[in-house]
Amino acid sequence: MTRKFLLIDTYNLFFRSMHTVNETGDMAKGMCLHLMFSMINEACKKFEPDCLIACRDGNKSWRKEYYPMYKANRLEKLQERTPSEIEKQEALKDLFENEFLPFIDNKTNIPLLSEYMAEADDLIAHFIKLHPNDVCIILSTDNDFVQLLNDNVFIYNSMEDRLITNKAILDAKSNKPLQFVLKEGKVSVPKDQPKEVTELVPSDDWVEYALFMKCVRGDKSDNIFSAYPGVREKSTKNKVGIRDAFLDRNTKGFNWTTFMNSSWQDPFGNKHIVKEDYEKNKHIIDLNEYENKELDDYIMNKLNEPKKNMAGITLEMFFSKWNLEMLKRNIGTFSKYYQQGY
Repeated sequence: MTRKFLLIDTYNLFFRSMHTVNETGDMAKGMCLHLMFSMINEACKKFEPDCLIACRDGNKSWRKEYYPMYKANRLEKLQERTPSEIEKQEALKDLFENEFLPFIDNKTNIPLLSEYMAEADDLIAHFIKLHPNDVCIILSTDNDFVQLLNDNVFIYNSMEDRLITNKAILDAKSNKPLQFVLKEGKVSVPKDQPKEVTELVPSDDWVEYALFMKCVRGDKSDNIFSAYPGVREKSTKNKVGIRDAFLDRNTKGFNWTTFMNSSWQDPFGNKHIVKEDYEKNKHIIDLNEYENKELDDYIMNKLNEPKKNMAGITLEMFFSKWNLEMLKRNIGTFSKYYQQGY
């Protein structure tokens, strides 16, 4: 029997909520919790999943061991915060890690997947591979998950209320398709939409192409550098472009070979071969590259842990503790999702 899972990228959920909160002190904590639960509950209302699965980043990441500069640029952004921003964000992070996540893990029947060296992306990708015949809806605004799209895997962007599928991007309220483009391997939906969308996707192979493009271009947000700086998407008279190399990927013909064997020199005089840098980027970016049997075993063991009793009551108690009165009043409409388990 086909099941439907809602996979929650918990850190993405938290950061979206944290950056929305304008209040301070206890009011900020209450609002942050309210937003996180509300986004989960709204997704449950829309998709009626059989089970919720929460995923969080581990304390460390295998990517940082493989590539020490991974996400190093984020430290600079953290240092740019004002003292008041630091105080507020650290308080909310403490709430998230020491109140919200332990509650989900210990008091509800939502499995919380967390492995020391893995990121939430890895856990979600492995969960999907372990459930190839089930429907998986990823609750996240992270573009990195686009590569996982297939006929059974969707992404729900709760901030913009959009459902991203491999066939189209839909307004989740009206089910109306939206025009979108790929920029540097990332999905972008223009504000000015045509009255009628005639081309639902840029190309039939757009999901695979988005991953290829990202492995070539790198990812500035994660401090992953381009494998081929300055190369154009379309070919020129003297240089094979990204698209033509991609179209030649299966036969490994002239365009692919020429593209991958091209070289460039960085500002320090070091010579780079595109194929070598591309494969390094792919190892970091492609979520199907991370093979780990122990991680698969951990996931299945976690999913089959004994169910907890009175999850509905503890949910109501948690809402009372944090004065989440609106959630408490409507608890009957969503409490089953915290009780039912895998």
